[in-house]
Amino acid sequence: VKSRQIPDHIIEKYKEAISKFEGEIKEVLQEESLEKQVRKAEMQVTKAANVLQHHDEIMSKPARTWFQSEKDKLALRMAERKRAAKMDKDGDGDDVVKDDEEEEEE
Repeated sequence: VKSRQIPDHIIEKYKEAISKFEGEIKEVLQEESLEKQVRKAEMQVTKAANVLQHHDEIMSKPARTWFQSEKDKLALRMAERKRAAKMDKDGDGDDVVKDDEEEEEE
């Protein structure tokens, strides 16, 4: 590993050059922030207009329901583990049983 020393006058020179852009950078960041807020407001206006325009159609659709709740999924997973463990003891099934971490990723 090499150690390099940079003369102080060069460091000061680049510090000054960077500090000159500080004001411009702040302006650009403010403009970007304002543009983001405008886009967000436009999206909200569009959403509100769509809800008003298509209210009847939206309300006529049935509410979304999941065919299996988290509780049902967990119960199924536990039952599957028990079945796999039983099959391992009997020697009828595969020797592979998934870890908790692998199942949570699915």
